[in-house]
Amino acid sequence: MRVFTYYTPLKGKDESAEDGLMKLWKVSWKRFGWTPCILTAEDLPRDCTSLALLKAFSRHPTVNRRGLDYSCFARWLAVAQQGGGFMCDYDVINYGFHPREIGELTVYERHVPCLVSGTAEEFLRMCHLFANYPPDLKDRVGWRFAVSDMSILDRNPEIYLRKHDCVEYNRAGWEEAAAVHFSNFSMKPNGFLPRYKHIPRIRPLLD
Repeated sequence: MRVFTYYTPLKGKDESAEDGLMKLWKVSWKRFGWTPCILTAEDLPRDCTSLALLKAFSRHPTVNRRGLDYSCFARWLAVAQQGGGFMCDYDVINYGFHPREIGELTVYERHVPCLVSGTAEEFLRMCHLFANYPPDLKDRVGWRFAVSDMSILDRNPEIYLRKHDCVEYNRAGWEEAAAVHFSNFSMKPNGFLPRYKHIPRIRPLLD
């Protein structure tokens, strides 16, 4: 079974560090029977409906680095184009998460879409929801508005299923979790950069 991640170069990111992290991600997922696939902007569909969705994504306000939230929205469309399945951030390392059936949209780490599964129809449903999402006062960050796929999922828990197979590093249960999200948010304060150099020491990939 395939598992998809999405990559796009972003200004200010260390490309060698990202490449090292993707290599570690691939190794960890292959160990448990997965075929890791890296999608890029070249994998995005270019029909009229898809282009309209991408344009809507680009209009959402953000407080993050240029292109980051747009890429997070676009990846859902790229996975829908592949027929759905499992979508994963490449900083999610597999310690025992095996292939399983897909169906309704499922998020495996609270409201954080670092590990998600669903049919193509479910991914496309989310694309339309994201594109048509109207920011309101609850989407303010300081004096600015900000919208991301994660913030929309957080505010709308009724639109997907929630499971807990994936745990962010340093949150309760991460040492035993089947998948661990070594997010920049959780690793950087500890000085664990580049992440790919520290992850095997923090929790080794056991044979």
